Amino acid sequence: MKKFVLIGSLMIAMVAAQAQDYTNAVKYNQSFNIGDARYSAMGGAFSALGNNHSSIFDNPGAIGVFHGNSFEFSLNNGTSNSTTSFLDASQKNNTNMFNGNIGLLFKMELPDNELNAKYLNFSYSSNRVADYNINSGFTAYNNKNSMTDELLGRLETGYTNAITDDALSTGLIYKANNNYNSDFIQYDNNGARVYNPYGSTQTQALSLKGRKNEYSYGMGTNFDNKLYLGISLNVSSIDYTEDETYTESDTKNISPSFNSFTMYRKYEDIGRGVGYKIGLIALPVKDLRIAASYHSPVNWNIDRTTQTNMDFYYTQNDSDKSVFTNNPKNESSYKLNTPAKFVLGLAYTFNKTLIISADYENMNYSNAQLSNSDGTALSDANKEIAKNARMVSNLKFGTELRMGAISLRAGTAFYQSPYDTYKDGYTLSYSGGIGLKDENFYIDLAVVNSKTNNSRYLYSDYSGNNVLSSTIKSSITNVILTLGLKF
Repeated sequence: MKKFVLIGSLMIAMVAAQAQDYTNAVKYNQSFNIGDARYSAMGGAFSALGNNHSSIFDNPGAIGVFHGNSFEFSLNNGTSNSTTSFLDASQKNNTNMFNGNIGLLFKMELPDNELNAKYLNFSYSSNRVADYNINSGFTAYNNKNSMTDELLGRLETGYTNAITDDALSTGLIYKANNNYNSDFIQYDNNGARVYNPYGSTQTQALSLKGRKNEYSYGMGTNFDNKLYLGISLNVSSIDYTEDETYTESDTKNISPSFNSFTMYRKYEDIGRGVGYKIGLIALPVKDLRIAASYHSPVNWNIDRTTQTNMDFYYTQNDSDKSVFTNNPKNESSYKLNTPAKFVLGLAYTFNKTLIISADYENMNYSNAQLSNSDGTALSDANKEIAKNARMVSNLKFGTELRMGAISLRAGTAFYQSPYDTYKDGYTLSYSGGIGLKDENFYIDLAVVNSKTNNSRYLYSDYSGNNVLSSTIKSSITNVILTLGLKF
């Protein structure tokens, strides 16, 4: 019985060690091309166009392009379909989500001045910039490795803590012939390594829920309809939850005593971040627009709640027994500083009928920094960020064809994988939409489909190498409706 309790302790400690996981340092800095319907239909390639509430989040210079007061709200219905592949098995899941965005802008006329500044605009916008809602899972038989391999490897490299001490005292890991041994990896009298048969059915049910919202308070101006400048204060919020149930079962009776164990793991991050953005849009010649913006690093304060429990089932003296843990919730706080972002944009209008636009984004995820709530750097976690994250270049393209009061739109966006060790973790989206407007009112509809891959490692071998992972392929479809007023 004791050896199964040890496995539970190991899993709990592994979860606790991930309290400031480097993948979240990346996740919480990502934003995608989901905004109002016009912006989304054109792939989010809007930084050089302006006159759009969602484009303000890419380039606050867009604030100066508005020629009057404006209000809009958007409704977004999303469906996520995912396929999880693990060893030789796969499983499909789906999730639904719903949210809304709003934008408000007021124009203030300026008196004649030497700079030929026409007006000063003030804006407020809220935008859902990322959704994390995915359900995934798998069931597969694994006869190649065990979680105890990682524990054995830690001891062989001289790493000791309360868990490894407990493993030695219970006999899960024991020392014989001057070597550490487990049920699966042992050493004979000559010091040669001997492997015993592996075998268990591994099952995981994983639910990811949450969102990243951004709230922009901005100001922009227009210089002679040739140069638009803007600045914004941006407040971001994160609400993210992972809920996992993980089971290993001896379904083929490989072990005479072990039946199964189940790990229940849940953690929630709730945080707030603050940063600023500055940007410009310039018209060097008629119909051509160029744009540039800078997004400052965002300083996050994040509160985390974690709870992990285990159920153990085993056979002892021909009798089935079980052990359950009832661990309390653990609360902690940490700080995250996400890196700066640079955006360049280009747009051209043909005869006031056809618009073609493109955006380029650049950021270095490896510059993210984690620290304790008192500001003390988490050196090991930051080394992991520097090792596993990288600089990315994202591309967005959009087009709009105007036919009187009706406009047809299409776009695409490509987001590079932020992980240096996992190049397939990119996101690719395609979008389209239609719009109808008159002098004071507009209504837009968009459909966006985004595809992405993610890999999740379960544990490592005795050498510390990640040997087992699941791949989650997701297809997310968003249908967005926007209603707007100009007054």
